[in-house]
Amino acid sequence: MEKAMKIVYSVLVAILLFIPSLYFFGAHENWTKLYGWEKKTSVAPLTYASYTNRTFQKTFTEDFSKNFFLRKTLLKTSLEMWDVVNLRMFHHGYSSSILEGRDGILYEKPYLQFHLQADRSGDTNRYASVMKKLVELDGFCRSIGADFVFMPMADKPQAYPEFLPKWVDWFFDYSNYDAQSELAALCRANGIKTFDASSYLLSKKKEWKEWVYPPGGTHFNAYGMGLIYEGFADYAATNLENNLKFNRFIGVHGIDKVWKDDDDISNLMNIWYNPILWNNPHFAPDFDAAGVANKGSAIILGDCYRTSLVTIFRDAKLFEPKKIVSSKRSGQKAKDFSKVIKDLKLVVLTFQSFNSGRMDAREAEIESIFAAMREARKQFASGKNL
Repeated sequence: MEKAMKIVYSVLVAILLFIPSLYFFGAHENWTKLYGWEKKTSVAPLTYASYTNRTFQKTFTEDFSKNFFLRKTLLKTSLEMWDVVNLRMFHHGYSSSILEGRDGILYEKPYLQFHLQADRSGDTNRYASVMKKLVELDGFCRSIGADFVFMPMADKPQAYPEFLPKWVDWFFDYSNYDAQSELAALCRANGIKTFDASSYLLSKKKEWKEWVYPPGGTHFNAYGMGLIYEGFADYAATNLENNLKFNRFIGVHGIDKVWKDDDDISNLMNIWYNPILWNNPHFAPDFDAAGVANKGSAIILGDCYRTSLVTIFRDAKLFEPKKIVSSKRSGQKAKDFSKVIKDLKLVVLTFQSFNSGRMDAREAEIESIFAAMREARKQFASGKNL
């Protein structure tokens, strides 16, 4: 027994000593397509320049990853240990990495961290400042004849909590807390049109026939976005003042390429060997062929899901493709909205994680967007961008 304990202790010490070398060798860099998929690269000569710009570390790591068979095991083990320690002590993990759950299902750590730090106090006063900005944004949209809709989204831990690692249940006060729906109710109480996509999608879970999140990703795929679009179409039929026509979502078909603007986390995931990841199915949405694009334009605001909404709205021919634009996460300018502000019919704000830890960032984002929209409308009214 004593001998076995010494062996275990020696292995743990070796792993812990290995952790500093991970940074030195650039292990936190993003690699793509391991296991011979990419061209072989030789290690760059060790010089001051190659070391300071991390070329040496990166090329060394690439070569190391292909020639040392235990490399991926050591990386996975050490990073998992580091994350468990960080999450246990500080509720904060390796923010740029991901988490492998049961059956190889992947999650992104910031969303898990939200549920570990979830606001469960029921104190809606924490939303007071941002709610004021949402009310102002809603009033502005109404004044120019556009419908403003707040659309909170679910995150993957909410949708698939059953695949989270077992240690989340063992060591943490995990809560599948639905702050999105809490905020949705508050918006409705303030007279803001709100389609609670989070509650809608979670209520449909028993009817899901496919993954609405890719097993190897954290953002909705075409099937999940199609379901949200269909729910939004039903909501719009009775709640929007602008009578928009929707080409109905009827399903998806498999494709070889990526459907949306980015490949979600699939392009970033390269530490684990994950068969689900490399075989991540890609789909494109199908809509009925009837109908013509609505006159006017739409602006989609918010976090990462805004790009998927733009894509699904374009695929569904809700408006002309160039008449559906996306906001930026920062540095918003009036010119970003100048081509669509004059005939704006629909503004959708979508946020996935909206909690006390990100409240200031969300509020600043909304203020930047609102300022740019106001300036764009002011320039249009003065004839500057006619």
